[in-house]
Parts: sequence; structure tokens; C-alpha cells
Amino acid sequence: EHSEFDKEYSHLTTFEIKDVLDQVIKNDLERQIIKLRSQSMVDREIADVLKISISKIAAIRAAVEERFEQELLE
Repeated sequence: EHSEFDKEYSHLTTFEIKDVLDQVIKNDLERQIIKLRSQSMVDREIADVLKISISKIAAIRAAVEERFEQELLE
């Protein structure tokens, strides 16, 4: 099963996605969250690993996704 993200960005290569992510990720915490998501972990699991709340994980992920989308529109 593919997420909405997968469907929306299926035309991009893995390299292009990584390149844009490198441009929009602002700190180590964001980088850790995106890395763990890329390893198929869900927010609850990431929160357990990083010892922060699920809502904080979701908020950070949403902010990165918003910047990612804005970067693609430029």
C-alpha cells in the first residue's frame, strides 16, 4: 500500500527526493525523524526511540513535508 506522499511524488527519482529533503531539513532532529520514517517506522515508534511525544513527531514531520512541497513549487 502506498501513502498519499508516494502517489503524489512518484514521478520523482529517489535522488531528487533526497536532494530536496537535504535542502529543507533544518536540524538533526528533523533528519533523525525522516531517516526513521524512511525505515518504515510510524510516529509512535519514532517517539519511543527519540523519547519525545507523538504529537511533536507529527508536527515536525508536517513542517518538513510543507517545506518539501514549497521547495517543489519553486
